[in-house]
Amino acid sequence: MISILDLFTIGIGPSSSHTVGPMRAAAAFSRQLADNDNAEQVHALQCDLYGSLAATGKGHSTDVAIMLGLMGNEPETVNMEDAGLLLERVRTENSLRWNATQSVDFNATENLTFHRLTPLPLHPNGMHFSATNTKGEVISEEIYYS
Repeated sequence: MISILDLFTIGIGPSSSHTVGPMRAAAAFSRQLADNDNAEQVHALQCDLYGSLAATGKGHSTDVAIMLGLMGNEPETVNMEDAGLLLERVRTENSLRWNATQSVDFNATENLTFHRLTPLPLHPNGMHFSATNTKGEVISEEIYYS
């Protein structure tokens, strides 16, 4: 059962489908990845946004939501006072801490891409997350829709 609170969660941007959903998806991917047997092999993370999410992603703070979610934050519990510092660290160090013990390569310009004119087949708000090892081989990937 879905409650009214699930539908109207307050997020970090002007559109819950562009912030709350993507943050939850990124956090879910991060958790799933941390639970995998090959978690220690993760070297870099990638997120590709498609269609509507990509077209308005920066204006609706989807990029911010994705980065915070990959670091394990959830919409209901993210500390926005610390968020600015976390995001600045990602942008200056080109890495992010995606679980309690590991930082991985993440360049906000290169590893978060916007495919504005290309939707995924099931819905216009699509996200493709992937994790690669040091050889650039994909070791885990998931598609989410918001």
